[in-house]
Amino acid sequence: MGGWREKGKDLGLLVLRVMAGLGIAGLHGYGKMFGGNLEGFAKMAVEPMGFPFPLFFAYLSAMTEFFAGLFIAAGLLTRLTCLPLIFNMGVALIGIHYHHGDPISKMEPALSYLTAWLTILLAGPGAYSFDHLFLGKKR
Repeated sequence: MGGWREKGKDLGLLVLRVMAGLGIAGLHGYGKMFGGNLEGFAKMAVEPMGFPFPLFFAYLSAMTEFFAGLFIAAGLLTRLTCLPLIFNMGVALIGIHYHHGDPISKMEPALSYLTAWLTILLAGPGAYSFDHLFLGKKR
């Protein structure tokens, strides 16, 4: 049963996972980890929020974006991997954007990623994922 409707949902989840996962990994995590300005991110974004050891938390944020993004793109431990990314985007939205009074246009990337992670958390990775391949979990 299922047919094209079910395949369409699974393809939609695949596209969402790959685009959002590679987007956060490549455009955000990779740049922070390997772009040479992690100290600047720690100083400008993490330290003002009052986190102790801002460089440590900057590394943690960058590694979360990079590695969790790759895991989600692959559909590996998908729902579990969404949780740190949801936390990361929540901190970005509240701790940085909202705190600075940013307009919605500056919040849009974090809101979009947060929406993607919540959707994937609720819907699961779909049939085209390593979770489904190894664990038999489609949802």
